[in-house]
Amino acid sequence: DTLGRMAAALDAAGVDVPVVNLLSDLAHPCQALADLLTLRQEWGVLAGRTVAYVGDANNVWRSLALGCAMTGVRIRIAAPEGYGPSAEDRRAVEAAGGELAVTVDPAEAAEGADALYTDVWTSMGQEGEVAARRRAFAGNCDCCLGFQTCYFVPGSGWSLFQMSRAIFHPPSGCRW
Repeated sequence: DTLGRMAAALDAAGVDVPVVNLLSDLAHPCQALADLLTLRQEWGVLAGRTVAYVGDANNVWRSLALGCAMTGVRIRIAAPEGYGPSAEDRRAVEAAGGELAVTVDPAEAAEGADALYTDVWTSMGQEGEVAARRRAFAGNCDCCLGFQTCYFVPGSGWSLFQMSRAIFHPPSGCRW
C-alpha cells in the first residue's frame, strides 16, 4: 500500500524527523489543502468558482472534491468509463455540500471552468496498469501519464493541448 511504500522510502533515506503527509490510496488531504490555498491566493474567494479535474477519481481527486465541496467550489471530473467516481464518492461530495458534474469529455468539463486540474493517471502501486490506462486516457491531454500534479487558471488563452505541452516544456510565467 502507499503508506507502507512511503514509510519504507523514508526509512531507507534515513529520515528521522516527523513527516506529515496523510497520503493514502484512498485520500491525499494535504495535497488538496495546498491546492485550495494556492487557488485562494490566486482568486481570493473560493466559493462560487468551478474546478474541472481531468483524470481518474483517485485519492487526489477524492480529497480535492471534498475540499471543493467544503469551500463552495463546484467540481467537475472528466474520466473515461470505469475511471470516474464511485457512487460512494458521489454521495460523500454531495453530503459535504458539493456540486459535482461527471463526464467523459475533458473539453466539456473544462468549458467555463475557473481552473483545470489533473494528476498522474497511473498512481504508485498501479504500474502494472500503465498500458491499459494509456489506452483508456488516449486523447485526454496525454500530459499526465507519469508526471506530477498540474493545474492552470484559464483566461490566459491556454488550450488543453498547450497545457499538456507545458508539462514537458514550461514557459516562463506559467502558473503551476
